[in-house]
Amino acid sequence: MSDLKQMRMIATSALVAMAGLYILARSLAHHAVFWGYVAAFAEAAVVGALADWFAVVALFRHPLRIPIPHTAIIPTNKDRIGRTLANFVVTNFLTGDAIRHRLEKIDLAARAAEWLWANAQEVSGRIAAAAPALGRALRDEDVQRLLHGTLLAKLRAVEVAPLAGKILKTLTAGETLDDVVVAGIKVAEDLVRANQALIEEQVRKRIPLPDFPGISFIKDRLGEAIAEKVSAAILENLRDMRWREAHPFRLQFRAKALDLAEALQHSEAYREKGEKLKEEILQHPAVRAHLGGLVRDLVRDVEADLAAPDSRIRAQVGRAVIGASHMLMEDHALRAKLNGWLREILADAAERHGEEASQFIQDRVRKWDAVQLTQKLEEAVGRDLQYVRLNGTLVGGFVGQLIYTVGKWVW
Repeated sequence: MSDLKQMRMIATSALVAMAGLYILARSLAHHAVFWGYVAAFAEAAVVGALADWFAVVALFRHPLRIPIPHTAIIPTNKDRIGRTLANFVVTNFLTGDAIRHRLEKIDLAARAAEWLWANAQEVSGRIAAAAPALGRALRDEDVQRLLHGTLLAKLRAVEVAPLAGKILKTLTAGETLDDVVVAGIKVAEDLVRANQALIEEQVRKRIPLPDFPGISFIKDRLGEAIAEKVSAAILENLRDMRWREAHPFRLQFRAKALDLAEALQHSEAYREKGEKLKEEILQHPAVRAHLGGLVRDLVRDVEADLAAPDSRIRAQVGRAVIGASHMLMEDHALRAKLNGWLREILADAAERHGEEASQFIQDRVRKWDAVQLTQKLEEAVGRDLQYVRLNGTLVGGFVGQLIYTVGKWVW
Protein backbone atom coordinates (compact mmCIF):
# COMPACT_ATOMS: atom_id res chain seq x y z
CA MET A 1 0.00 0.00 0.00
CA SER A 2 1.35 3.44 -0.95
CA ASP A 3 1.93 6.18 1.63
CA LEU A 4 -0.85 8.25 0.06
CA LYS A 5 -3.43 5.47 0.33
CA GLN A 6 -2.33 4.68 3.87
CA MET A 7 -2.65 8.31 5.00
CA ARG A 8 -5.97 8.66 3.20
CA MET A 9 -7.30 5.61 5.03
CA ILE A 10 -6.09 6.99 8.39
CA ALA A 11 -7.74 10.38 7.76
CA THR A 12 -10.99 8.76 6.64
CA SER A 13 -10.90 6.39 9.61
CA ALA A 14 -10.52 9.39 11.94
CA LEU A 15 -13.62 10.96 10.33
CA VAL A 16 -15.61 7.75 10.73
CA ALA A 17 -14.37 7.34 14.33
CA MET A 18 -15.44 10.89 15.22
CA ALA A 19 -18.86 10.27 13.68
CA GLY A 20 -19.24 7.05 15.69
CA LEU A 21 -18.05 8.80 18.84
CA TYR A 22 -20.59 11.56 18.28
CA ILE A 23 -23.42 9.03 17.98
CA LEU A 24 -22.23 7.21 21.10
CA ALA A 25 -21.83 10.44 23.12
CA ARG A 26 -25.24 11.73 22.11
CA SER A 27 -26.88 8.48 23.10
CA LEU A 28 -25.19 8.59 26.55
CA ALA A 29 -25.48 12.33 27.13
CA HIS A 30 -28.38 11.91 29.63
CA HIS A 31 -26.26 9.64 31.81
CA ALA A 32 -23.45 12.13 32.59
CA VAL A 33 -22.37 15.68 31.80
CA PHE A 34 -19.04 14.30 30.58
CA TRP A 35 -20.67 12.86 27.45
CA GLY A 36 -21.89 16.32 26.48
CA TYR A 37 -18.30 17.50 26.20
CA VAL A 38 -17.38 14.41 24.21
CA ALA A 39 -20.32 14.93 21.88
CA ALA A 40 -19.31 18.58 21.28
CA PHE A 41 -15.73 17.52 20.55
CA ALA A 42 -16.83 14.76 18.17
CA GLU A 43 -19.42 16.93 16.42
CA ALA A 44 -16.92 19.73 15.71
CA ALA A 45 -14.28 17.16 14.70
CA VAL A 46 -16.66 15.70 12.11
CA VAL A 47 -17.40 19.18 10.76
CA GLY A 48 -13.68 20.03 10.58
CA ALA A 49 -12.84 16.69 8.97
CA LEU A 50 -15.59 17.06 6.35
CA ALA A 51 -14.58 20.63 5.57
CA ASP A 52 -10.93 19.71 5.07
CA TRP A 53 -11.89 16.59 3.12
CA PHE A 54 -13.95 18.79 0.80
CA ALA A 55 -11.10 21.27 0.43
CA VAL A 56 -8.51 18.59 -0.32
CA VAL A 57 -10.71 16.70 -2.77
CA ALA A 58 -11.79 19.92 -4.49
CA LEU A 59 -8.16 20.55 -5.51
CA PHE A 60 -8.04 17.42 -7.63
CA ARG A 61 -11.60 16.43 -8.57
CA HIS A 62 -15.30 17.13 -8.04
CA PRO A 63 -16.36 15.88 -4.56
CA LEU A 64 -18.67 12.88 -4.93
CA ARG A 65 -18.47 13.52 -8.72
CA ILE A 66 -20.83 16.49 -8.29
CA PRO A 67 -19.72 19.42 -10.52
CA ILE A 68 -19.80 21.99 -7.76
CA PRO A 69 -18.41 25.38 -8.91
CA HIS A 70 -14.76 26.04 -8.07
CA THR A 71 -13.93 22.37 -7.51
CA ALA A 72 -11.52 20.15 -9.50
CA ILE A 73 -9.33 23.23 -9.41
CA ILE A 74 -6.12 21.71 -10.82
CA PRO A 75 -7.53 19.88 -13.89
CA THR A 76 -9.95 22.72 -14.66
CA ASN A 77 -7.26 25.42 -14.46
CA LYS A 78 -4.34 23.40 -15.85
CA ASP A 79 -3.43 25.91 -18.56
CA ARG A 80 -3.71 28.88 -16.20
CA ILE A 81 -1.53 27.05 -13.68
CA GLY A 82 1.00 26.49 -16.49
CA ARG A 83 1.07 30.22 -17.29
CA THR A 84 1.42 31.11 -13.63
CA LEU A 85 4.19 28.54 -13.14
CA ALA A 86 6.02 29.77 -16.24
CA ASN A 87 5.82 33.40 -15.17
CA PHE A 88 6.95 32.49 -11.65
CA VAL A 89 9.98 30.55 -12.90
CA VAL A 90 11.02 33.17 -15.45
CA THR A 91 10.44 36.13 -13.14
CA ASN A 92 12.20 34.66 -10.13
CA PHE A 93 14.84 32.32 -11.53
CA LEU A 94 15.63 33.21 -15.15
CA THR A 95 16.59 36.84 -14.72
CA GLY A 96 20.06 38.14 -15.46
CA ASP A 97 20.55 39.55 -11.97
CA ALA A 98 19.41 36.33 -10.27
CA ILE A 99 21.77 34.19 -12.35
CA ARG A 100 24.71 36.58 -11.88
CA HIS A 101 24.13 36.67 -8.12
CA ARG A 102 23.95 32.88 -7.91
CA LEU A 103 26.95 32.24 -10.14
CA GLU A 104 29.12 34.73 -8.24
CA LYS A 105 29.23 32.15 -5.45
CA ILE A 106 30.21 29.29 -7.80
CA ASP A 107 33.65 28.80 -9.35
CA LEU A 108 32.44 27.15 -12.54
CA ALA A 109 35.89 27.11 -14.14
CA ALA A 110 37.42 25.37 -11.11
CA ARG A 111 34.68 22.75 -11.12
CA ALA A 112 35.21 22.17 -14.82
CA ALA A 113 38.97 21.85 -14.25
CA GLU A 114 38.50 19.35 -11.42
CA TRP A 115 36.08 17.31 -13.50
CA LEU A 116 38.45 17.29 -16.49
CA TRP A 117 41.35 16.26 -14.27
CA ALA A 118 39.36 13.39 -12.77
CA ASN A 119 37.88 12.26 -16.09
CA ALA A 120 40.68 13.05 -18.54
CA GLN A 121 40.98 9.45 -19.68
CA GLU A 122 37.25 9.10 -20.23
CA VAL A 123 36.99 12.46 -22.04
CA SER A 124 39.87 11.67 -24.38
CA GLY A 125 38.44 8.21 -24.97
CA ARG A 126 35.02 9.57 -25.84
CA ILE A 127 36.51 12.18 -28.18
CA ALA A 128 38.62 9.53 -29.88
CA ALA A 129 35.64 7.16 -30.05
CA ALA A 130 33.60 9.81 -31.83
CA ALA A 131 36.25 10.28 -34.51
CA PRO A 132 35.38 7.14 -36.57
CA ALA A 133 31.73 8.19 -36.69
CA LEU A 134 32.84 11.63 -37.82
CA GLY A 135 35.07 9.99 -40.42
CA ARG A 136 32.16 7.94 -41.77
CA ALA A 137 30.06 11.09 -41.99
CA LEU A 138 32.85 12.94 -43.80
CA ARG A 139 33.11 10.15 -46.37
CA ASP A 140 29.50 10.72 -47.40
CA GLU A 141 29.32 12.14 -50.94
CA ASP A 142 26.95 14.97 -49.99
CA VAL A 143 29.20 15.96 -47.08
CA GLN A 144 32.23 15.77 -49.36
CA ARG A 145 30.57 18.13 -51.84
CA LEU A 146 29.60 20.47 -49.02
CA LEU A 147 33.13 20.56 -47.60
CA HIS A 148 34.64 20.98 -51.05
CA GLY A 149 32.28 23.83 -51.82
CA THR A 150 32.94 25.44 -48.44
CA LEU A 151 36.70 25.20 -48.96
CA LEU A 152 36.43 26.77 -52.43
CA ALA A 153 34.19 29.53 -51.08
CA LYS A 154 36.69 30.32 -48.32
CA LEU A 155 39.55 30.43 -50.84
CA ARG A 156 37.54 32.64 -53.19
CA ALA A 157 36.79 35.01 -50.31
CA VAL A 158 40.52 35.70 -49.89
CA GLU A 159 41.66 38.62 -52.07
CA VAL A 160 45.04 37.58 -53.38
CA ALA A 161 46.57 40.94 -54.32
CA PRO A 162 45.91 42.77 -51.01
CA LEU A 163 47.11 39.73 -49.07
CA ALA A 164 50.30 39.54 -51.13
CA GLY A 165 50.76 43.27 -50.63
CA LYS A 166 50.48 42.95 -46.84
CA ILE A 167 52.98 40.08 -46.81
CA LEU A 168 55.42 42.00 -49.01
CA LYS A 169 55.05 45.12 -46.85
CA THR A 170 55.79 43.09 -43.74
CA LEU A 171 58.88 41.60 -45.37
CA THR A 172 60.05 45.01 -46.56
CA ALA A 173 59.60 46.65 -43.16
CA GLY A 174 61.89 44.18 -41.37
CA GLU A 175 65.23 42.51 -41.95
CA THR A 176 63.66 39.58 -43.79
CA LEU A 177 63.84 41.40 -47.14
CA ASP A 178 67.60 41.93 -46.72
CA ASP A 179 67.99 38.22 -46.02
CA VAL A 180 66.04 37.41 -49.17
CA VAL A 181 68.13 39.83 -51.25
CA VAL A 182 71.41 38.44 -49.87
CA ALA A 183 70.26 34.90 -50.58
CA GLY A 184 69.34 35.90 -54.14
CA ILE A 185 72.71 37.54 -54.68
CA LYS A 186 74.47 34.40 -53.45
CA VAL A 187 72.49 32.34 -55.96
CA ALA A 188 73.47 34.81 -58.72
CA GLU A 189 77.15 34.50 -57.74
CA ASP A 190 76.96 30.71 -57.92
CA LEU A 191 75.28 30.90 -61.32
CA VAL A 192 78.01 33.20 -62.69
CA ARG A 193 80.76 30.87 -61.47
CA ALA A 194 79.02 27.79 -62.85
CA ASN A 195 78.35 29.25 -66.29
CA GLN A 196 81.72 30.59 -67.46
CA ALA A 197 81.42 28.78 -70.80
CA LEU A 198 78.00 30.32 -71.44
CA ILE A 199 79.30 33.79 -70.58
CA GLU A 200 82.26 33.30 -72.96
CA GLU A 201 79.90 32.19 -75.73
CA GLN A 202 77.69 35.24 -75.20
CA VAL A 203 80.74 37.53 -75.20
CA ARG A 204 81.90 36.10 -78.53
CA LYS A 205 78.41 36.59 -80.01
CA ARG A 206 78.16 40.20 -78.92
CA ILE A 207 81.82 41.40 -79.28
CA PRO A 208 83.28 40.97 -82.81
CA LEU A 209 86.85 39.70 -82.39
CA PRO A 210 89.35 39.85 -85.32
CA ASP A 211 90.65 36.63 -86.87
CA PHE A 212 94.38 36.00 -86.73
CA PRO A 213 95.40 33.70 -89.62
CA GLY A 214 97.45 30.77 -88.42
CA ILE A 215 97.18 31.81 -84.85
CA SER A 216 93.44 31.39 -84.16
CA PHE A 217 94.18 30.49 -80.57
CA ILE A 218 94.79 34.18 -79.99
CA LYS A 219 91.11 34.84 -80.74
CA ASP A 220 90.11 32.09 -78.31
CA ARG A 221 92.40 33.39 -75.59
CA LEU A 222 91.11 36.92 -76.14
CA GLY A 223 87.53 35.72 -75.78
CA GLU A 224 88.36 33.85 -72.60
CA ALA A 225 90.13 36.89 -71.16
CA ILE A 226 87.18 39.17 -71.93
CA ALA A 227 84.74 36.61 -70.48
CA GLU A 228 86.85 36.34 -67.31
CA LYS A 229 86.91 40.11 -66.98
CA VAL A 230 83.13 40.30 -67.43
CA SER A 231 82.58 37.51 -64.89
CA ALA A 232 84.95 39.14 -62.42
CA ALA A 233 83.20 42.49 -62.81
CA ILE A 234 79.81 40.85 -62.27
CA LEU A 235 81.03 38.94 -59.22
CA GLU A 236 82.65 42.04 -57.76
CA ASN A 237 79.43 43.99 -58.11
CA LEU A 238 77.43 41.13 -56.64
CA ARG A 239 79.78 40.87 -53.64
CA ASP A 240 79.52 44.63 -53.15
CA MET A 241 75.72 44.37 -53.22
CA ARG A 242 75.80 41.49 -50.75
CA TRP A 243 78.01 43.16 -48.14
CA ARG A 244 76.97 46.80 -48.46
CA GLU A 245 73.49 47.47 -47.15
CA ALA A 246 73.46 50.98 -48.59
CA HIS A 247 74.26 49.76 -52.10
CA PRO A 248 72.13 51.67 -54.65
CA PHE A 249 70.71 48.44 -56.05
CA ARG A 250 69.53 47.28 -52.66
CA LEU A 251 68.03 50.67 -51.86
CA GLN A 252 66.26 50.74 -55.21
CA PHE A 253 65.07 47.18 -54.73
CA ARG A 254 63.60 48.04 -51.32
CA ALA A 255 61.88 51.13 -52.73
CA LYS A 256 60.43 49.14 -55.63
CA ALA A 257 59.24 46.45 -53.20
CA LEU A 258 57.48 49.07 -51.06
CA ASP A 259 55.85 50.60 -54.13
CA LEU A 260 54.71 47.16 -55.27
CA ALA A 261 53.33 46.36 -51.78
CA GLU A 262 51.26 49.56 -51.80
CA ALA A 263 50.07 48.92 -55.35
CA LEU A 264 49.04 45.34 -54.52
CA GLN A 265 47.00 46.54 -51.56
CA HIS A 266 45.27 49.50 -53.17
CA SER A 267 45.40 49.16 -56.96
CA GLU A 268 42.17 47.98 -58.58
CA ALA A 269 44.11 46.68 -61.57
CA TYR A 270 46.31 44.47 -59.40
CA ARG A 271 43.25 43.28 -57.49
CA GLU A 272 41.49 42.24 -60.70
CA LYS A 273 44.62 40.48 -61.96
CA GLY A 274 45.00 38.66 -58.64
CA GLU A 275 41.37 37.52 -58.63
CA LYS A 276 41.63 36.35 -62.23
CA LEU A 277 44.79 34.38 -61.46
CA LYS A 278 43.24 32.90 -58.33
CA GLU A 279 40.12 31.78 -60.23
CA GLU A 280 42.23 30.21 -62.98
CA ILE A 281 44.17 28.25 -60.36
CA LEU A 282 41.02 27.13 -58.52
CA GLN A 283 39.37 26.03 -61.78
CA HIS A 284 42.34 23.94 -62.80
CA PRO A 285 41.36 20.24 -62.74
CA ALA A 286 44.49 19.22 -60.85
CA VAL A 287 43.87 21.82 -58.13
CA ARG A 288 40.20 20.86 -57.77
CA ALA A 289 41.12 17.18 -57.56
CA HIS A 290 43.77 17.96 -54.94
CA LEU A 291 41.34 19.99 -52.83
CA GLY A 292 38.77 17.21 -53.08
CA GLY A 293 41.34 14.69 -51.89
CA LEU A 294 42.46 16.70 -48.88
CA VAL A 295 39.47 15.76 -46.73
CA ARG A 296 39.61 12.12 -47.81
CA ASP A 297 43.30 11.91 -46.99
CA LEU A 298 42.76 13.56 -43.63
CA VAL A 299 39.92 11.18 -42.73
CA ARG A 300 41.97 8.16 -43.78
CA ASP A 301 44.98 9.28 -41.73
CA VAL A 302 42.86 9.97 -38.65
CA GLU A 303 41.11 6.61 -38.83
CA ALA A 304 44.41 4.79 -39.31
CA ASP A 305 45.93 6.52 -36.31
CA LEU A 306 42.94 5.82 -34.07
CA ALA A 307 43.03 2.15 -35.06
CA ALA A 308 46.63 1.86 -33.88
CA PRO A 309 47.27 0.71 -30.27
CA ASP A 310 49.64 3.62 -29.71
CA SER A 311 47.37 6.24 -31.27
CA ARG A 312 49.04 9.64 -31.26
CA ILE A 313 45.69 11.41 -31.51
CA ARG A 314 44.32 9.73 -28.37
CA ALA A 315 47.52 10.46 -26.50
CA GLN A 316 47.53 14.07 -27.67
CA VAL A 317 43.88 14.56 -26.73
CA GLY A 318 44.57 13.13 -23.26
CA ARG A 319 47.55 15.43 -22.77
CA ALA A 320 45.52 18.40 -23.99
CA VAL A 321 42.66 17.66 -21.57
CA ILE A 322 45.04 17.25 -18.61
CA GLY A 323 46.97 20.35 -19.64
CA ALA A 324 43.80 22.43 -19.90
CA SER A 325 42.58 21.27 -16.49
CA HIS A 326 45.97 21.93 -14.88
CA MET A 327 46.15 25.39 -16.43
CA LEU A 328 42.67 26.26 -15.19
CA MET A 329 43.45 25.09 -11.66
CA GLU A 330 46.74 27.01 -11.48
CA ASP A 331 45.86 30.22 -13.28
CA HIS A 332 43.54 32.17 -10.97
CA ALA A 333 43.35 35.18 -13.29
CA LEU A 334 42.27 33.03 -16.23
CA ARG A 335 39.73 31.22 -14.07
CA ALA A 336 38.26 34.51 -12.87
CA LYS A 337 38.03 35.75 -16.44
CA LEU A 338 36.32 32.54 -17.59
CA ASN A 339 33.87 32.72 -14.70
CA GLY A 340 33.04 36.29 -15.66
CA TRP A 341 32.44 35.29 -19.26
CA LEU A 342 30.27 32.35 -18.24
CA ARG A 343 28.20 34.52 -15.89
CA GLU A 344 27.57 37.08 -18.60
CA ILE A 345 26.83 34.46 -21.25
CA LEU A 346 24.31 32.62 -19.05
CA ALA A 347 22.74 35.82 -17.74
CA ASP A 348 22.43 37.23 -21.24
CA ALA A 349 20.95 33.96 -22.50
CA ALA A 350 18.39 33.99 -19.68
CA GLU A 351 17.36 37.56 -20.41
CA ARG A 352 17.15 37.03 -24.17
CA HIS A 353 15.38 33.67 -24.01
CA GLY A 354 13.21 34.15 -20.93
CA GLU A 355 10.06 34.51 -23.01
CA GLU A 356 10.94 31.35 -24.95
CA ALA A 357 11.44 29.46 -21.68
CA SER A 358 8.07 30.72 -20.42
CA GLN A 359 6.37 29.62 -23.62
CA PHE A 360 8.12 26.23 -23.42
CA ILE A 361 6.80 25.62 -19.89
CA GLN A 362 3.30 26.67 -20.88
CA ASP A 363 3.31 24.42 -23.94
CA ARG A 364 4.54 21.46 -21.92
CA VAL A 365 1.85 21.92 -19.26
CA ARG A 366 -0.79 22.42 -21.95
CA LYS A 367 0.14 19.09 -23.56
CA TRP A 368 -0.10 17.19 -20.29
CA ASP A 369 -3.18 15.07 -19.80
CA ALA A 370 -5.32 16.64 -17.05
CA VAL A 371 -6.03 13.29 -15.38
CA GLN A 372 -2.37 12.25 -15.41
CA LEU A 373 -1.27 15.67 -14.15
CA THR A 374 -3.79 15.49 -11.32
CA GLN A 375 -2.64 12.01 -10.36
CA LYS A 376 1.03 13.03 -10.36
CA LEU A 377 0.40 16.12 -8.24
CA GLU A 378 -1.78 14.16 -5.82
CA GLU A 379 0.92 11.51 -5.47
CA ALA A 380 3.48 14.25 -4.82
CA VAL A 381 1.59 16.30 -2.19
CA GLY A 382 -1.46 14.16 -1.34
CA ARG A 383 0.16 12.53 1.70
CA ASP A 384 0.77 15.92 3.30
CA LEU A 385 -2.78 16.97 2.46
CA GLN A 386 -4.11 13.96 4.33
CA TYR A 387 -2.31 15.36 7.40
CA VAL A 388 -4.31 18.53 6.79
CA ARG A 389 -7.47 16.42 7.09
CA LEU A 390 -6.22 14.87 10.36
CA ASN A 391 -5.29 18.26 11.72
CA GLY A 392 -8.68 19.61 10.71
CA THR A 393 -10.35 16.76 12.59
CA LEU A 394 -8.41 17.39 15.81
CA VAL A 395 -8.40 21.19 15.65
CA GLY A 396 -12.12 21.22 14.82
CA GLY A 397 -12.81 18.94 17.77
CA PHE A 398 -10.87 21.11 20.25
CA VAL A 399 -12.42 24.33 18.94
CA GLY A 400 -15.91 22.78 19.17
CA GLN A 401 -15.29 21.65 22.71
CA LEU A 402 -13.94 25.11 23.61
CA ILE A 403 -17.06 26.77 22.23
CA TYR A 404 -19.28 24.25 24.03
CA THR A 405 -17.42 24.79 27.31
CA VAL A 406 -17.57 28.59 27.02
CA GLY A 407 -21.26 28.41 26.21
CA LYS A 408 -21.91 26.01 29.09
CA TRP A 409 -20.17 28.05 31.76
CA VAL A 410 -20.80 31.62 30.52
CA TRP A 411 -24.36 31.33 29.36
